[in-house]
Amino acid sequence: MRPPVDISAYNRRTRQHAELLLAAFRRRDAGVLESLTGTADGDVAPLLEVLGMKVRVIENPVPGCSVAGSSDHRTQTVSIVRASRGRMRFTALHEAGHLLGHDDDAFQ
Repeated sequence: MRPPVDISAYNRRTRQHAELLLAAFRRRDAGVLESLTGTADGDVAPLLEVLGMKVRVIENPVPGCSVAGSSDHRTQTVSIVRASRGRMRFTALHEAGHLLGHDDDAFQ
């Protein structure tokens, strides 16, 4: 039998990663997060562009594939599968975290 997952440790790591991501946004543009609050379409592309990233939306995912996005460190491009607004926002920010964390020892 597997030992139970320590949810509190997982939550701490998740919060730490989120703080690193937020700090990266604020270093680039202190007001960028506040300026996007309440946008009608919830588009995260402008937010990622502040970080020098490009966003590409994939219309037709591979059948049977559950991967909702990917990131390319070389081109600083985040690709996301078209889905609900919330899912796309989560995926875009998740992939941005991969790009930002690539060279960040604290994140790794």
